[in-house]
Amino acid sequence: MTRIKTGEREVGRPAAEEARAAAAMRARRSRTLAIVGLVLAFTALAIAVVVILGQEEKNIAYPGEPGSLALADVVAPASAHADGGIPVGPGLVAGTGSGSGAVVVDVLFDYRCPYCADFEAVVGPELTRLADSGAITLVYRPVSFLDERAEGSRQYSTRAATAAAIVADRAPAHFVAFHEALMANQPGQGEGPSDAELAEVARAAGVPEDVVGQLAETATGTERTFSRWVHAATARGDELLGGLTTPSMLIDGERWPGPDQDRALVLDADAVRTEIESRLG
Repeated sequence: MTRIKTGEREVGRPAAEEARAAAAMRARRSRTLAIVGLVLAFTALAIAVVVILGQEEKNIAYPGEPGSLALADVVAPASAHADGGIPVGPGLVAGTGSGSGAVVVDVLFDYRCPYCADFEAVVGPELTRLADSGAITLVYRPVSFLDERAEGSRQYSTRAATAAAIVADRAPAHFVAFHEALMANQPGQGEGPSDAELAEVARAAGVPEDVVGQLAETATGTERTFSRWVHAATARGDELLGGLTTPSMLIDGERWPGPDQDRALVLDADAVRTEIESRLG
């Protein structure tokens, strides 16, 4: 380009300077587009996280205060008795019991309680043997009070308890096997299995596929089916024990071990068997 000067002022711009200006404009446009793309990506990620957390943390339990529901006011599994337990006897089918001379053994547990898993591993086989023989009526009392205390568990206490109630209601012959599988596959501290993983536990325990597909069923809004029964049964367990702790046992309606006995006896299968046998006629 020919440069024309008027006095000390240069008229026109060299081609190289025009090229640099155009390149700078393109660079600014690219940076702007990159920033906009990054903002959009972060926005999409934030929305996805909110949606996922909303799905996982939505309230699936009955939101009322403890004791706000009575067992008489809620829909219970068909195999549960009026006092909030699920009895089994010979054949280990939920909703059955042993004869009138049998010792009644109630077991209170939370599926998120690690000591309950220990109890099931150590004492559970002896109790199911005695129930199957007709010596005792074994009453399972699932409760849910560890949803908030077990950080990161995504309301596992309620999800497992309501799933067990659904199996007791719709596949009673598989309830005990599912209960045992839940305890054997209890999540570690800070872990919260998904509903899909819970369904796999049920499937492996032999629960029929059509019932497995119903384990995450809701009844009212986002409340799980039988969540109100679990809520009322938890309050009843607290009333029976005079303060809810798990695992706990009632033998013929009396808390065992008694107040003057070692609490650790509840995890001693021999001590449990000896106590039960002492009450058999």
